[in-house]
Amino acid sequence: MARIKVRDGETVTTETIVGAGDSLAVAVGGAIARSGGSPAVRITGANATVRNDGDISVTGANGAALLGSFSGTLDLTIRNSGDISAQSVAVSLSSTTGTNGTVRFTNSGAINGGAGNAVAMRDLRATSITIINAEGGVITNAGTSDVLRPGHDLSLIHISQLSLIHISEPTRHALLS
Repeated sequence: MARIKVRDGETVTTETIVGAGDSLAVAVGGAIARSGGSPAVRITGANATVRNDGDISVTGANGAALLGSFSGTLDLTIRNSGDISAQSVAVSLSSTTGTNGTVRFTNSGAINGGAGNAVAMRDLRATSITIINAEGGVITNAGTSDVLRPGHDLSLIHISQLSLIHISEPTRHALLS
């Protein structure tokens, strides 16, 4: 269980791996900024925490700035009050069928997906997925893709400012049932 910190004034230019039980904290003034490669942050562990108060970004590549792929039991917390951006998808989270557990995603910063989805969770499965875009949070993109694609097991979505939302038919059915 590693505690990874990017401090004020520090810039990491290589991929940062957040494994099982790890926590990543990017401070105000800190950055994980990749150019020509992606992702900036790869989450590989099931029970991980990412807190971004700085900048997580990818330029010169079409991959996600924050990427996670999971199976088994998941306990994932992502809190963003900084900036997450990419030329394509800013945040991409997915999991295999049968994955259970909890995903908590809170944004009070800026997430910009460029030409792709800002937040793509279309293939994310968990027992509970909660997405909160709090006051001051802006989730947007420069293209025509959906800004937010929530996962299959979305249980709560609270939005204060969002350009466009797409909820897949299975998720929409579950929310209305």
